[in-house]
Formats: sequence, structure tokens, C-alpha cells
Amino acid sequence: MWERLFETVADQCVRQGSLTIDMPDGSTRRFGDGTGSDIRIHITDRDTLIGIVKNPELGVGEGYMNGTL
Repeated sequence: MWERLFETVADQCVRQGSLTIDMPDGSTRRFGDGTGSDIRIHITDRDTLIGIVKNPELGVGEGYMNGTL
């Protein structure tokens, strides 16, 4: 459920450019129109994913500080 919500939000937010996200389950998701340099991030645990969905600014910051993003 959280993965699907995350994908919906990311798809709506990333319209231009190229963002690749390695998900906690080992899958890879790509967002954007593919223009420009690819930005790639790794989300290593599900709690970080949930935190980003609930509160993106805080979730990204906490994930970065905890080393899970």
C-alpha cells in the first residue's frame, strides 16, 4: 500500500528530468520524462518510505540523516 502511494506522489511531483529510485524491496522505479542527467536514490527501509509519504520534507531529511536514503 505505501509503495503504491509513494509511486503516485513521486509520479505527480517529478514531471521533467529523470529520477530513478531503488526501493526497499529491491525493485527500481523511474519517474520523469527522461530528459537531463539521471538522479538515482536508494531507499533502504520501508519506514523511510512511509515517512516520505506521510511528510515528504521531514521524511527525506530523516532518511538522509539516518543513512536510509
